[in-house]
Amino acid sequence: MIGILVGVMAIPAIGIIERARFRAEQQNLSMLANEVKLSFRQDDFGLNLSALEGDMPADYVGRPAVTKFDDEPPAANEMVNENAWYGRLTKLRGQPLLNQRLSASAGDVYNIAHNAYNQRRVMLVGPYEKDQQRYIILSFMFLDGPSLPTAPGNRVILSGGVYSSETNYENWFNAIYSNTWGEAGCQAPTGWASGMQTAWNATDGRNRTFAERTFVERIVQPRYKVTVNNNTTIPAGADPLIFFADRIYIYSNMPTWTDYANAGLWQHVAARAMGAGVETVQVFPGRNEGILEGRRVVIRRQANAITADADAAVTVVSVLLNENTTYTAQ
Repeated sequence: MIGILVGVMAIPAIGIIERARFRAEQQNLSMLANEVKLSFRQDDFGLNLSALEGDMPADYVGRPAVTKFDDEPPAANEMVNENAWYGRLTKLRGQPLLNQRLSASAGDVYNIAHNAYNQRRVMLVGPYEKDQQRYIILSFMFLDGPSLPTAPGNRVILSGGVYSSETNYENWFNAIYSNTWGEAGCQAPTGWASGMQTAWNATDGRNRTFAERTFVERIVQPRYKVTVNNNTTIPAGADPLIFFADRIYIYSNMPTWTDYANAGLWQHVAARAMGAGVETVQVFPGRNEGILEGRRVVIRRQANAITADADAAVTVVSVLLNENTTYTAQ
């Protein structure tokens, strides 16, 4: 009789423990999301999770790798990767990374990558979009269960100077990002294959689907635009083709904030001839795309009137971008 009572009492106790774990995990994901957002403001791309293809400088010797996200289920024997999202967050905390299996690691890197069920959290990056960049962190609060489908197609393709994502990749991400997770009665995305839906909609001993036991945190990184109005004038009678003083140069997506030679964006705004009015140039004018939030933007004015030497220009603005911004050069 006593054994029966103990068994009956254990069932609600397990439920209480699980609910406490679920609440704690949602808080953990929120804190991780805040750290991810903090990384967006790092000049060092090795610490910046938004070091993404299409938003990095052109290849140069020593260029940091793009951040590795989980576009396919993590391998069981996965090695610690300093360029993975969890590796960059660990380095952002100032903690070391060892060359070992992630499952055998300890400290921050393990705690960032795993939840209370010792399940590997995953972080996905959204398609290339003109006005924002989306991310999602998922945490699977069960001991054994199904995995996410592998991403099809390429996240970034470049055609005619314009970045975009393949439709298959966009659909894959949107199905996961837009789905309801971690709530009573929620199920797998309806666009998934029937076998995948069946696996995710299966219930445990407490009648919860795997989708109900999956918690998520969504992150949106806006893109902002920079407009420069250059209304400086050249001396009367000077030839604007050979008079270079007061030309404006705009830089962003640099590997370091003084490395102008390897800038991912180099924009020249010429000085106007006397009486010709104001020249206004918007960064990425032809692509109609913004710069990721947190990126450093440097605006420099040409000081040499003889040669168009951008390296000899003087910095007039250096700012981490957090809104649409307009600058005027007098």
